[in-house]
Amino acid sequence: MVALVFLPLAYVTMTSGHLFVELFIQKLSPKGLRPFNIVNGILTLSYLVFIIVFTAIEAVRCTEEGEAWETAADLMAVWPSRWLLPIGLAAMATIILI
Repeated sequence: MVALVFLPLAYVTMTSGHLFVELFIQKLSPKGLRPFNIVNGILTLSYLVFIIVFTAIEAVRCTEEGEAWETAADLMAVWPSRWLLPIGLAAMATIILI
């Protein structure tokens, strides 16, 4: 599930698949929308960098500890899934930067 949510974020960003609410700016020309798009990109990148750093720190910690969850039969390693968040979000940030 984690891979299904976070790995396609770069593709969704690249194809403009995210939801846009244009309630107040819907009648602006492309030239008038440019400042809004720039500010939106900067805010999104700032937020993504913050999340990437902290999820990467958590992924390193869980990898070092060998995080595993108990199942009915045995222990299941879950630390690899912790890396999918920073990887998927970094790919999205790269697309926004480009």
